[in-house]
Amino acid sequence: MQYIRPFYNLYTKIFGGLSLPPAGALTSYLYLHSTVIANNEPETFADLVAFARRELKNTRYDALVFGFDVNDPLHAVADKYKKVELFSRHFLTSYGEDPASELDSDRIMYLETSRL
Repeated sequence: MQYIRPFYNLYTKIFGGLSLPPAGALTSYLYLHSTVIANNEPETFADLVAFARRELKNTRYDALVFGFDVNDPLHAVADKYKKVELFSRHFLTSYGEDPASELDSDRIMYLETSRL
């Protein structure tokens, strides 16, 4: 990796993507947390992402991270950017009775992106 990293990072600078940090270092990224847009308008979210990218361009952050339910119309906004999609399972827990029967499965879930 130490020999490939400079070439890969040059590629990501030219074509976009997440560069690899030096050995022993970490990638620094920023979360867009709890993204809720009135009427789930993708154009509004696209403007927000474009603004965030401009503001973060010359900062210490290497990436912007956000997550959506695959059925959320805002999910498509990421398609215009170089991205890595990760899919996961989501679990619902409760201190009382199982709340699953109270959920409307036709509604969009709002997910909090996190790293384990």
